[in-house]
Amino acid sequence: MPGTELDLLYEDQYLIILNKPPKMHCINTTKNQLSLQSELGKHSPETLKLFEFGLINRIDYETSGIVVFAKNEETQNFLRSIWNTEYVEKKYSALTTAQPLDPDGQPLEPPCRFECEIGQRYRGSKKVQVCSTKLDQDQLRSVRPAESIFHSIEKIQTDRYRVEVQILTGVRHQIRAQLAFAHSPILGDELYSGEPADRLHLHASELTISTESTNIEINSPALFFRSPV
Repeated sequence: MPGTELDLLYEDQYLIILNKPPKMHCINTTKNQLSLQSELGKHSPETLKLFEFGLINRIDYETSGIVVFAKNEETQNFLRSIWNTEYVEKKYSALTTAQPLDPDGQPLEPPCRFECEIGQRYRGSKKVQVCSTKLDQDQLRSVRPAESIFHSIEKIQTDRYRVEVQILTGVRHQIRAQLAFAHSPILGDELYSGEPADRLHLHASELTISTESTNIEINSPALFFRSPV
């Protein structure tokens, strides 16, 4: 299988930050699969010795954007320990097909915080959902708290909204499930009843890591806003 050129956003002696294209895995799920891991191993062979090849944050196969890999075990352990704390800020850009609504059916007014619990119907389910009733809480498995901040919601054309979201937790499909619950599925997210498109219009666009010893700011604008469908 032919390789692909890495889109390098940042690199130092401790870590490497890449811009993942859509429809690519972060790490291999099957042998000889094209992934960031398989290509990164050629660029930084030291990552091949680490747990999950030094991966810090995993984003969905369909999602594009910022992915971080550590180059040594100490850096990996440290970054994973602070990833869902105030030391790391993670923002995503989404293109939706409707105005996000609150539980009363009113338009969300950013900036606003979206706090909920998310679970799945059965083990191994591809889909998760927001717990909206006591019955959901009783029936869903692996329920976890999920918290996001919707910083901006902008109508950019008929039935197309640009949504900028910061995640404070790292629950699988968090933004996708929350926007679907808000009656505003992401364009291309057919798993959550979104309008079909050539790709999932969700992109990990901004990352800030700020500690006593580190200050890294990465900005990776979503390309799909240049010509929205």
